[in-house]
Amino acid sequence: MALEVPQLHNTDETYRSRFLNQIDSRSSELERLIFGMYTRGLSTRDIEDTLKDKDGNLLISKSGVSQVTASLSEEYDRFCDRDLSGYDVVYLFLDGGYESVCLRAGAKEAILCAWGILFNGYRILL
Repeated sequence: MALEVPQLHNTDETYRSRFLNQIDSRSSELERLIFGMYTRGLSTRDIEDTLKDKDGNLLISKSGVSQVTASLSEEYDRFCDRDLSGYDVVYLFLDGGYESVCLRAGAKEAILCAWGILFNGYRILL
């Protein structure tokens, strides 16, 4: 959603509301960082301690970190609880590939994949 910030007359000061500060603190880039830290094993408290500005202020609220990590846990639970009984899998393939996931040279992360060949010949990504 696009938001327009009001302009203040007769001043060089820019308007900044508490509401807009809360929206800006949950950017998609910040959420990606939280996802990355959480999936690598950092606790919610460790993530909170890591995401501070130079003055020691949190870049995202403690409840914001908890909301992001909770949504990732919920997504993982939904993935694990999927009902695959409707698929007539004849062959099941499991594999892992290492992909470069950051700008550092040589830093790679394993991506695990599962797919199957169905009785009717179709291939499905599980």
